[in-house]
Amino acid sequence: VNPKKSATFIKNAVLFLAGSVFSKLLSFILLPLYTTYIPTADFGAYDVATLYVSLISGVVYFEIWSAMLRYMYDFEDDKKMSVVKSSLKIFGISTAVFVGASWVVCMIADIAYSAYVIMWGIATALSTYLSFLARGLGKNIDFALSGIINTATCLGMNILLVVVFRMNFSALYIGSIVGALAQTGYLLLRLKVVPQIMKVKSDSNLTKEIFRYAFPLCFNTAAYWV
Repeated sequence: VNPKKSATFIKNAVLFLAGSVFSKLLSFILLPLYTTYIPTADFGAYDVATLYVSLISGVVYFEIWSAMLRYMYDFEDDKKMSVVKSSLKIFGISTAVFVGASWVVCMIADIAYSAYVIMWGIATALSTYLSFLARGLGKNIDFALSGIINTATCLGMNILLVVVFRMNFSALYIGSIVGALAQTGYLLLRLKVVPQIMKVKSDSNLTKEIFRYAFPLCFNTAAYWV
């Protein structure tokens, strides 16, 4: 066993735990606080709405962030931005489809605050994409910190809006949106990939290859949410 590789593995595992599992744990711990101030039926409506949107997001985005991460591991540093640009093209098209599909579902299911719900879906997808990009670039500390920033911002907004201003369950959407945007902003500042992406030429063949790899992933995601 290579001690250096083992140490790296343990370090990355701890960072992933801090950036992902710990964030979810904080949300779980504060669940009683939310249910104290928000009626159970309203909290149920929030849960159902986010479930619908998560299902739609998992299908129309094709888990493109997972495909991007897998291809980034196959390329040298100077080629990684080609993968990012190709996956971003798919992400952009998926976002347009997501908005249309989510709006239709929200209207049929009579979901309240549909604009917030859709904005939550887009903000979450964007922060997820950038967090996977951070991992692909080996920025594991930034990945972990961004997850903590997301959670802390979201929880802070929720406490402020629900406990202090006594808003209804729409505050949960707003808190999640602001948290995801805070994570997105942090990663954009830290990764500094926008200028690099703009310099890279589009590769239609690579885009098609990534899409072929990503397409089956949507069925796995859909099955998970169902």
